[in-house]
Amino acid sequence: MNTMLATTDTMTLTRMAVIGRRTNSALMAGAKAMMVENVKNQMRNGVAHFVYMKKSGELREAFGTTSKALVERYINGNGISPISSTSIASPRNCTE
Repeated sequence: MNTMLATTDTMTLTRMAVIGRRTNSALMAGAKAMMVENVKNQMRNGVAHFVYMKKSGELREAFGTTSKALVERYINGNGISPISSTSIASPRNCTE
C-alpha cells in the first residue's frame, strides 16, 4: 500500500521522519504527525481536547490552548482558577 501526505511544513516532515524511525512504520509516522498538526491548529483557534499515553502507559486527558487571551483570563500561574479559589480552571468553560 502506498500512502502520500502533502505538507510543506518542515517541522511536520521532521516529526514524520523521527516517528517513522522509532516505529518502523511510514503509515504510523504520517498518521501521528498529522494528528499533532491537527491538535496544534485546534489550539491556535481555541481549546483542544486530547488524550495521550505517558511513558508509564497511563492515559492522560488534557486540554490545551495557545490563545494568550484565554490563558490570561483563566489561568493565574499556580493552577488555581482566578474565578474560584477552590477549583482548577476548566477549559471546557473557556470562551473568548
